[in-house]
Amino acid sequence: MTMRLVTDKQRRATSRTVLGMALLLLLAFALRVWKVGTADLTFDEVATFFVAHRPVGEMLRYVMGAAREHPPFYYLIISLWMRLAGTSEFALRYPSVLIGVLTVVWSFHVGRRLGPRGDWWSAVLSAVLPFSLWAGRTGRMYGLVLLLSLLVMESWLCWLERPGGRRWLGFVVLSLIAAMTHYYLVLLWPVQGVLLILLPRATRSIRKPWLATALGIGAVVLAFITVSPGIRTMVLEVARRFPGQFWRVQSWGFVFADFYFWGYRPELVWLVWTGLGLTLVGWIVCARCNPLIGVLLVAWGVIPLLLASFVPESLETRYLTPIFPAFVFGLAALLTRLRGRVLPLLAVGGVWAFALWRVPLLYDNLNTDFSTRMQTLHVAAQPGDALVMNGPWPTLLLRYYPQPDSLRVYAVPPAAPPGFSAATDIPKLEQIVHAHPRVWVSYGAIQWADPHYSVSRWLAEHTYRVYERAGIALYLPPVDDIVEVRADIDLGPRLVLRRATVDRQTGQVGDMVRVGLALEGQSLDRYIYIIVGLLDDRGTIWQQRKVNLGPLHQPAQGMLPDQWNEQLGLWLLPGLPPGEYTLALQIEGEDVAMGEAASHHGWIPLTPFHVTAGVAQAGLEGLLPNADGVTPVFDGTLSVVGVEPYTAKSMQGYQTGFALWWQANGPTAVSQVQVQLVGPQHWDAGVFVLGPDFYPPTAWQPGEIIRQNVAFRLPDDLAAGRYRVLVQAQTGDGVALPLEGAAGDGWAELFTFVVEARTRSYMPPLSITWQDVRFGGMLRLRGYRLEQQTVQPGEHVDLTVYWQALEKPPQMYAVFNHLRKPDNTPLWHGDSWPQAGLYTTEHWRKNEVVAEDYIIVIPEDAPAGDYPLYTGVYNPFTGERLPATTSRGERLLNDEFVLLTLTVSP
Repeated sequence: MTMRLVTDKQRRATSRTVLGMALLLLLAFALRVWKVGTADLTFDEVATFFVAHRPVGEMLRYVMGAAREHPPFYYLIISLWMRLAGTSEFALRYPSVLIGVLTVVWSFHVGRRLGPRGDWWSAVLSAVLPFSLWAGRTGRMYGLVLLLSLLVMESWLCWLERPGGRRWLGFVVLSLIAAMTHYYLVLLWPVQGVLLILLPRATRSIRKPWLATALGIGAVVLAFITVSPGIRTMVLEVARRFPGQFWRVQSWGFVFADFYFWGYRPELVWLVWTGLGLTLVGWIVCARCNPLIGVLLVAWGVIPLLLASFVPESLETRYLTPIFPAFVFGLAALLTRLRGRVLPLLAVGGVWAFALWRVPLLYDNLNTDFSTRMQTLHVAAQPGDALVMNGPWPTLLLRYYPQPDSLRVYAVPPAAPPGFSAATDIPKLEQIVHAHPRVWVSYGAIQWADPHYSVSRWLAEHTYRVYERAGIALYLPPVDDIVEVRADIDLGPRLVLRRATVDRQTGQVGDMVRVGLALEGQSLDRYIYIIVGLLDDRGTIWQQRKVNLGPLHQPAQGMLPDQWNEQLGLWLLPGLPPGEYTLALQIEGEDVAMGEAASHHGWIPLTPFHVTAGVAQAGLEGLLPNADGVTPVFDGTLSVVGVEPYTAKSMQGYQTGFALWWQANGPTAVSQVQVQLVGPQHWDAGVFVLGPDFYPPTAWQPGEIIRQNVAFRLPDDLAAGRYRVLVQAQTGDGVALPLEGAAGDGWAELFTFVVEARTRSYMPPLSITWQDVRFGGMLRLRGYRLEQQTVQPGEHVDLTVYWQALEKPPQMYAVFNHLRKPDNTPLWHGDSWPQAGLYTTEHWRKNEVVAEDYIIVIPEDAPAGDYPLYTGVYNPFTGERLPATTSRGERLLNDEFVLLTLTVSP
């Protein structure tokens, strides 16, 4: 009976272990496979395809002949896999997913050596730590490197504990596979050798066989290097620079940050060192209980890092993948020592909270830039165009994402090192621009080949940049037919627009407009922004481009000459109806002010511009954004061919919306569109008229594409969550028109977006200068925070004022701030709607505290003295001020309050 009870207990424990492990592996698989095929292949991943798609013999010859290439074992596996699964992004990365799941299983197995629950903690950490997830999602050998480091060290331990021929053979085979997968896995051999020295008694039984094995495998690796000319060249080149700088604290910090958090940020420094400290404690605790395992973990984590620091190459985290398990086991060893029920439960909660914090970063902003660049070229490139790859390495990406056959490809600079050479590369650029009417430039990895961004600088000085998308830019050569349209516009103390020119004042969809701006000023840099737009008479912006002043790529702290010619332009893309427009300009930046020159709806008008009807370049609609690739067709006459949400997320009470591109298939009865949001709530966003007044739908020609902006403000009380955006096409009297291929009421889903709950505060911060003034019984000024009390002429100071709603305001109110001279004239003034109109007072809730930020700019000619800052609240529609009273109910003169006094020093 006792034996039966024990057996039943063991069965239940085994069942729980199997079930728990199955759930953990399912989680590990899901985290690794989710969106694994979404992002473009990186340069390194394309290198996997480039090498592995060859026949086996050719692949081996290439690996042996190419400098800085990895050994062939991983490529052999992927070559066989690609024959079965294909070469998609998903297929190339999927082996790493499976290897990553197997790594979790083997971490569980090896973790048993750490003590009770060491297996589970090791497996859980291996399943969810971001670096482990990255290795299991990349189409490179690093997932296999991680698994092999576990297998090699585990096989060495097994051989040490029970010496024998079979275990020795397993260790030899795994070690050979490791050496033929990644050269840095050879760094595990010094770990084993140091253990033989530090623990002579425990390792006596395998000392001589291990030494003989190490010499034998070393001879095999050396022979492989000897017969491989490319690898031999790499080894000799590195050896000539050996040793590198050993003390690389900053690089170590980046490695540790990737191990623990997958990404370095300054605010994570203390957390990184905390993680490292916990790992060291875990190693020490493990060494006290099991000296062999403890010393092994320390040597495993430290020795390869120190040896790699001597190598005169960049210390990159992926190359140090073989030591990552030592850090996982160190943390697991510490967690196994938690006793009781509360501490382990808290630790479990902490691990999952950490995973929820850091793991989503792996799936955010998955890069599809290069495939987007090639899609753009296939749509928009014309015969005779050129493609310049600024940086030699990304040219390899064209082996996987090919450019159009008609496109001539150049690499400038052609190789790195030596990188950009003005003597050879500038004449080459001149030749390219002279030989081709349009030049596309794809930028990538240029900081290594072109560190001064010389290609981008030359193009900015000698061509017009008229289009950009996902890191590719289109440049046009200069032309003779240039017309001056504006001159000598003062844009504040920093900048003057000496001359503005255009090459055309009329065009049709598909044409490009060159715009030249001769600018003059001091300290010109990339933090001045130029916006060129095409506006109708109502101020509606139909097309615009916003660029940084200067070259597309330039040093972050780079300065431009005091006289700079900004050469840019507009590509008139589908969606622009024929009619009369104004080509206009906005310039933004510190100490830049457009002033009275901005006479056209806040823009500086450059020239009237006429858009004529005509057939655009075929396929240009492929440049239009489309959220889900759907093209709803209403009434058989009108299709949605493009959708672009303003934002992926929007907050309660904020303005949001989207742009639609309609294509006419024939005469249409559609004249308006109704928009609804369906999610946690159902909300009707309103009915929007189709098309501009000057070009209604009745005038649209078959095949023509017209853009429509749909903007609305979300209600303050709209429930947070994910919403589907639905549209319905209607006649002028509200009759819904049928949606092709759908039954029902004709609603088409365009995209989804997230409504975020507003973060509200009901108490101001404690570290402020407190005040208590009431305005109209509606608003209460609670205090302020001033950056500094004393300033000098020409400086600016940041001010934050904290307001509280005593009741829910019934309407929008504005705030004035007047810094006044002794004669009561303003030295500076700042009138505003709260948060620049994004969160105006009618959206505030009772007792809610809202912070309002200002920048007080002191004129350069301001005399020294003390200047009071008067603050008040008024109705922006009538100009009437709200009564201002103190906390005791005393009415203030002119319904304004002296918030603070600012001292301007000589």
